[in-house]
Amino acid sequence: MQLLSHRINAVLEYTDPTHYKEAIKVNEALSREFPGFRALTVIDPLVYEGREIIFNRVSGLHMDGQDPPLSWAILAAFGNFTGGRVYIQSLNLFIRYEPGDVIAIRGRVLPHQIADDFIGQRITIPHFTHASVWRAVKNDTVFVK
Repeated sequence: MQLLSHRINAVLEYTDPTHYKEAIKVNEALSREFPGFRALTVIDPLVYEGREIIFNRVSGLHMDGQDPPLSWAILAAFGNFTGGRVYIQSLNLFIRYEPGDVIAIRGRVLPHQIADDFIGQRITIPHFTHASVWRAVKNDTVFVK
């Protein structure tokens, strides 16, 4: 996962440098406060604290309600499949989502869904952060003011 974490961190850093710097501050604060979290950062350099590994799941239209409004949901696709798209409803936009693709969206702001138009085994790995984490370390930079 280290290589993927470096890639995800790079997406954050180059897409939104200000947010990336704040996410590092949150990560450092969590490392100071929680020894278990600090131990994990030695193994995995991911700046965000959230990651899931999902097999062949189709998600209905939703928004990521626990994410801060100004954070990113970064989705990575792996596996042996063909086809696949992410649909952004408010933009009426379908985005290709095939093995090796990485998509970054504001998951709390944009209603989205992972379509069922793929054949084979798809592994989706979303990376995210939650508002409760930012509040716990008293960083409010991801909230609309």
